[in-house]
Amino acid sequence: MGSLRKKGDRWYFSVELPQENGKRKRVERRGGKTKKEAQEKMKLFEAEVLKNGYKKECKMTFDELYNIWFNEYVLNNCKESTTNNYARYYKKHIKPILGNYKVSDIKARVLSDFFNKLKEEDKCHSSANIIRVVISSCLDYAIFPLEIIENNSCKFIKFPKFKKTKDKKDIIDMKDFETILDIGSSKHNFNNMCLLLLHTGLRIGEALGLQWEDIDFDNKIIHVRHTLIAPNVRECKLSTPKTKTSIRDIYFNDTVEKVFKNIKKSQNENRLKFGVLYNCNNMVFTHEDGSFLDHHHFTNMVAKINRKTNINFSMHTFRHTHATMLLQAGANMKDVQARLGHADISTTMNIYVQDTEESKKKALDKFNDYIEKTSNI
Repeated sequence: MGSLRKKGDRWYFSVELPQENGKRKRVERRGGKTKKEAQEKMKLFEAEVLKNGYKKECKMTFDELYNIWFNEYVLNNCKESTTNNYARYYKKHIKPILGNYKVSDIKARVLSDFFNKLKEEDKCHSSANIIRVVISSCLDYAIFPLEIIENNSCKFIKFPKFKKTKDKKDIIDMKDFETILDIGSSKHNFNNMCLLLLHTGLRIGEALGLQWEDIDFDNKIIHVRHTLIAPNVRECKLSTPKTKTSIRDIYFNDTVEKVFKNIKKSQNENRLKFGVLYNCNNMVFTHEDGSFLDHHHFTNMVAKINRKTNINFSMHTFRHTHATMLLQAGANMKDVQARLGHADISTTMNIYVQDTEESKKKALDKFNDYIEKTSNI
């Protein structure tokens, strides 16, 4: 039998539970702002207890849940770059707002208000999506294996439309590329990096992770075995590539050979200049003192060039351009997939096949040639 009582401006209901070991027990729950709302919640609670038995209310906070999920799942299953990304977004965006909530109180209304607030703060779509992944993954973990809630409210809310980051060009033409090199600085090997990415299709992390032992000058082969990650601005370290297929060997041309030799010459000069202070870490791309060089030095230069021009590119644009040029030159799709290190060929097709004016005209030319050879029409 249940009962109701008002405390302040809230109504509460109290329900007697089935006896355990001959002992009577009552629980009290918050019902709402009105007596009617409390009565309805009491009926639902009694029906749930009758159907599934009483489940002790979970007092775990979302911050406690996050730490369990992060330590038990993320650290054991995710790459270090992903781990650092999740930790950074949780600490900055999620913990200050949701950290002290009980997991059982993370309802759809709470999450809708949370994401609407992010939208008001003008967060971009990519950032908001990472935040949603972290929250939803935590709640999934609370369902199983922790078994402390039954539903993931994050999957039932209407996700707001966040602003998309300004589109970067998928590909650039050679005129734009020459402009980039004209403005680009030789400091931090910017131009060398641009040339390498355009002529090989490497990811910038893969290029920064190259060691001299990975460069086979005799056979003109790059052995892609590592990627460089920067957990924070003071730390760089080598990690395994993005996927198993990212571990690959790719051939390079004379332009890339010249790039490597220029870098080698510069490093030899810097080794003499810095003497015992030079960092002999065997990396291809380094600061003048031989220390690790991370992607921030290149993205800063990209931002500078984009401000001066209307090219609006990223370092990843060179990878897109390389793939598109290969396909336009008649390269086999499977060969392009292998060169780029894609696990799924659909990734190569969906991202890199560009409907350029040139490719449209070539397609029509091929059709016309076929018609002329096979028909009298």
